[in-house]
Order: sequence, then C-alpha cells, then structure tokens
Amino acid sequence: MATLKSNVPILLTLLLAVVVTLAGCSNNNSGEARAFVKRVRSEKPGPIKPAPKIKAYKPFTYHANGRRQPFQPIHQKKQHAVPTGPKPNPNRPRGPLEHYSLGSLTMMGTMTADSVTYALIKVPSGSIYRVKAGQYLGEHSGKIIRISSTGLIMREIVPKSGGGYKKKRTTMTVGQSG
Repeated sequence: MATLKSNVPILLTLLLAVVVTLAGCSNNNSGEARAFVKRVRSEKPGPIKPAPKIKAYKPFTYHANGRRQPFQPIHQKKQHAVPTGPKPNPNRPRGPLEHYSLGSLTMMGTMTADSVTYALIKVPSGSIYRVKAGQYLGEHSGKIIRISSTGLIMREIVPKSGGGYKKKRTTMTVGQSG
C-alpha cells in the first residue's frame, strides 16, 4: 500500500492543475464579452438572400452520325480465328527429357546398337540419357528427326506471337547445349 508521502508529488500536481484551470475562468474580461453579445443582439438582422434559381434540366440525346460511340473502347479487340496448323498433343505422355529446356541439355555424343543410332544427352544433374529418332526432347515437343555422328535434327512446335503454333527446325551438335 502506498503511503501519503509517496503520493505528495501527485497531489501537488493535481492541485496546481485545478488552480490554473480556475484562474482561466476569472471575470477580468467578462465585461467586454458581455458588451459584445449585447451589441450583436441589439442589431436588426438583415434580409435573407433568396435561393439561386435552378435551371431546368434539358436532356441531351447523342446521335453518332458516323462518329464513334463515346462509351465504346477506341480500339476494338480483334477476334482471333481458331488457330490452324500444328499443335502440341496435350494427351501424349511426356518423356523425362521434355521437362528440360533445350539450353540446359548437352549432346555428349552418339552410339550405335543393333543398327540404331542413339544420341547421348546430358541433363543438368549430370545424368546421361540415350535417345533415338522419333523420341521427344525439350519443352516444345521437339521430335528427333535424324541423328548423325555430329549432331541431331529435331522439329519443335513453338508458340507464335499472334497465337497458335508453328514448326521450327532445331539442331544440336555434339558438345553444344541446345
């Protein structure tokens, strides 16, 4: 429990605040304030100004007369026709090398077994895969067309800037990243 001595500074501060507040309410300037209020009340109020006249609303009907509609976009979106031409097959199961971009794959060499030529492809993890013509490589459905001792040729289906896809012939040589 706090003693009276420990509360003395708090009590003195509160007492000082009360004295200052009451001093502000003294009657020194009240005579001037009373005279001002008496003078304002004795003046006659002036006439009230009439409300401004409101013009009647006249609706405007817009007639285009060959001009563009004001609430339509300036540039209409062009309707794109359904793209024709090559499309990647979304239902074809993807091989393990189709999860890599061509730039991350390196052709290490070739080998032949049972009259079939294979390309040896190294992935970023260091593993080497054996692929043959007809298999797929890279993210754009790159089908291997031909493998030679110096490299391979594939046909990718890449997106076009205006929509749709196009075929692109891509080569990868031994020692080169896609």
